[in-house]
Amino acid sequence: MKIRNRMILLAYSCFFLSGATGLLFEMLWTRQLTREMGGAAFAVSVVLTLFMAGLGLGALAGGRLADGRLSAGGGRRLLLAYGAAEATAALLSLLVPVWLRVWHTPLAWAYVHYQGGFFLFQSAVLAASLTALLPPAFAMGLSLPILTRFCAADQRGLGRHFGGLYAVNSLGAALGALWAGFFLIPDFGLPVTVGVGVGLNFFIAAVCSLAAWRSGSYFSAVEGEMISRAKPGSRGRVAAPDPHLRSSAFLALGLLAFSGFCALAYEVLWTKLLTLTFGPTTYAFTAVLAAFIAGLAAGGGVFGRVADRTRSPLLWLIGVQAAAALAALAASQRMGSNLVFFQKANLLYFDRFAMQMAVKSLYVLIVLFVPTFLFGATLPLAAKLWGRYRQALGATAGDSYLWNTAGAVAGSWCAGFILLPVLGKENSLKLLAVAQATVALAASLGMGSWFQPPTPPRRGMRIFIVSIAAFTLALVFVWPRWPREALIRVNSANADPRMASLSWLDAFRGNISLQVGAPGSIEYFGDGLEGFTAVWKMADIIGIDQFSLYLSGKADASSRGDMFTQTLLAHFPMAVHPDPKDVMVLGLASGITAGEVLHYPVRHLDVLEINPKVVKAARLFAPWNNGVLDDPRVRVIVQDAKAHLLLSGRRYDVIISEPSNPWMAGLAELFTREFYARAKTSLNPGGVMAQFIHSYKMDWETFCLVGRTFHAVFPDGILVRTMPDDRPVSETASDYLLVGFNPPTADGAAGTPWSILDSPERRAQMSGSRNVEIPDPRILYRLVTAENLGELFGEGPLHTVDHPRLEFQAPRLMFLDDGKRIETEIAHLSRLSPRTQAEVAVQKADPGMRLAFAAYALSLYRPFPGMADLKVATPEQREAYAKRAERYCSNEVVPDFEPFVDDPELLRRCSVDQMAILNRALPNSPFPAEIYLQMATVCMVNNVPQNAVKFFRAAAEAAPGTPMADYALEQAVRISAEFQPPR
Repeated sequence: MKIRNRMILLAYSCFFLSGATGLLFEMLWTRQLTREMGGAAFAVSVVLTLFMAGLGLGALAGGRLADGRLSAGGGRRLLLAYGAAEATAALLSLLVPVWLRVWHTPLAWAYVHYQGGFFLFQSAVLAASLTALLPPAFAMGLSLPILTRFCAADQRGLGRHFGGLYAVNSLGAALGALWAGFFLIPDFGLPVTVGVGVGLNFFIAAVCSLAAWRSGSYFSAVEGEMISRAKPGSRGRVAAPDPHLRSSAFLALGLLAFSGFCALAYEVLWTKLLTLTFGPTTYAFTAVLAAFIAGLAAGGGVFGRVADRTRSPLLWLIGVQAAAALAALAASQRMGSNLVFFQKANLLYFDRFAMQMAVKSLYVLIVLFVPTFLFGATLPLAAKLWGRYRQALGATAGDSYLWNTAGAVAGSWCAGFILLPVLGKENSLKLLAVAQATVALAASLGMGSWFQPPTPPRRGMRIFIVSIAAFTLALVFVWPRWPREALIRVNSANADPRMASLSWLDAFRGNISLQVGAPGSIEYFGDGLEGFTAVWKMADIIGIDQFSLYLSGKADASSRGDMFTQTLLAHFPMAVHPDPKDVMVLGLASGITAGEVLHYPVRHLDVLEINPKVVKAARLFAPWNNGVLDDPRVRVIVQDAKAHLLLSGRRYDVIISEPSNPWMAGLAELFTREFYARAKTSLNPGGVMAQFIHSYKMDWETFCLVGRTFHAVFPDGILVRTMPDDRPVSETASDYLLVGFNPPTADGAAGTPWSILDSPERRAQMSGSRNVEIPDPRILYRLVTAENLGELFGEGPLHTVDHPRLEFQAPRLMFLDDGKRIETEIAHLSRLSPRTQAEVAVQKADPGMRLAFAAYALSLYRPFPGMADLKVATPEQREAYAKRAERYCSNEVVPDFEPFVDDPELLRRCSVDQMAILNRALPNSPFPAEIYLQMATVCMVNNVPQNAVKFFRAAAEAAPGTPMADYALEQAVRISAEFQPPR
């Protein structure tokens, strides 16, 4: 008996490791598939679908094998078969990237010819993935029924061992996900991770083979025990099935499939929801996956023993469904309505990333544990009931696992491609809870009439199930109901400072509302696979409406605040190309960048956007995006940009990559050396690529990692500052463009791309924009920050597909803003070529060129001190500049009057215009205190302190009891004391 227990322990231990390698391979396959076909939601879903389908089909075949020839050969053959399955899975996993590359040519053909037809192209993707992913997943699926047959001598131990094996395998999968996502891939890269997974599988195979060989005498002795209850020739069957069990047994399989459907649908919805609260990083996905699987493991292990001891597994199964519906509904409400806990963790552990992840993951585990525990319970309960009817250990395990995975596959697809796009997260979760509670209610009420349970149902248990199901159906009218505005505008990197002082208990309860900024209205809201997409309209204190595009809690575009970056992203690369005819813009966002491209003589403009909701949202920015969505030259392609560049074969004169935030899961792939190399091969000779990058939420090392990777592909690249202020900036973060050039000649000589800025044709092309004024193209020289990228970014590692350093490094820096150091290092290390230095020096000495640059800055609402020297300007130049400045002061709340203090007359005229718009806005403004503060500022600038005191006191009266009021009173007292005439 001791030897038997040791052998069972060995099987459990090996299956634990097998679970770890299974999830490890699933994560690797996702990366390999997106490398070859892009990272669209469809491609990612294919991996999950085929992985689970392969496991289910493998389990079905494994069950038949375990009850047939393998069972006839005794325990040794079962153990050897398990080892062989693990070795086969390892070998087939090594072939996955090979098969995907073989399919590249037919996929490219399908993309070019049928890219506009979703199902035709995606069917080709599915076929390619099928041949690559299904065989290794099938080999993995063989293991569970084989080991169940190995460990369970008869039906009495079926629930315990089937549930126990499922539990340890799932626990191994959870730890494998954490191991790969937090350690192996970040520290060692994909090749080492693949080697570890393959090595572990071969280790399992070797251990099982060695154990089978060295324990031959043991297997000979106990072989009779393992199959003694089987009738001769029955291959594992112990008795004829009870016909009264038929309806209950098939109902159990139906409930098992339905439970799998709901579980995976909930997982998809919860994962998308948690990206808004936990953070949309690769670490967040890993932690959520691990927490989900851990709950399943616990439920399978506990209820495996319950299944063996209870006389009414069907009643338990129905009760678990009802309880799971209620628990899932409560968990959904908790996760979507409580941003407070995550905000506190962000603030408290902003400099301790590991502790921050641990606290957030523990919260997710606590919230998800009950529903996932109940979902994990369904498999052993249903298997126990099916086993009583099927009466074959291996087949019972295989059939049960197949039905569960079939439901899971359907649930994943329906959630991602039907429920989310059509109903959104809240309504989808309501529908799932209603469906699950209704099924449990109907099954409970149907006992004894629609089907005959194996044992008479207990009245009290049935009443309990009906009550839970009815309560859930009533609760869906209340839950889930989330603070939509907070989910739209508050993200994991934008914390409310008040949260730091809350206790952990209060933070867990979430009984405080978050401050989400100035009031406004939601003009558009879309909920899909890519998260929440929203357009927020907000009037500033003088009543001017401003629109912002929010993606998963972060503002990614706006009608005013980001205009200097959105416009330069188009104008700089287009201006330095001699004849840009074919252009690609990666990322639609507001459409402003793509719209600015249309001011040039382009022939075709392809806009790649992975989120279809963004296309709808961009229509609200039509006043600013030049009608880009309706221009016949424009083709909006809802597809992953990597897939498009890899498969389409299109060539472009200019490629503009607009996405930012490399800490967001999936976006880091757009910053790899492989992506830049692919983009370069898609450029025509003399082509230009512009990559947006920012210095906020970064440290210097990560900023250099991005720049160094770009420079490795574009050695003649330059760094351009988007902020129209050419003074050395060392205090605040900024936006930048990395601009690279494809050599126009075969010998690789890049030539001088700047000569085109001297072309008079460019002025006419730039003059049509409503968003920015560029009087002379040559002023763009002053935005060039560095032409020595190799020296600036230094030596070091690159961000590649095999070593995705940025993907794992950037999320650690979301709360360690090192923008000041980045700006300082750039100012210290950057160098310009002699030609560019000479051109900039000439412009700064030319009053007309200085005024042209000042006009550019004013048109973007970004004036800066010293931008113009009116003393040497002509009267006509001074008057033209004054009109531009007055236009600025008449349409904007001026935060700083310093750019105008050198000219008293201009300062006076600007102040008059500013006071005029403030007085017009005051009667109907919801921001009277802010208006009074701005009026006080204007008075102080014009040296009228007595009026400033009056306005400061008015501001305090307009917002009593607020920090703004305290500040206003403090200023009023200080100014009164300083300017009080002596007695």
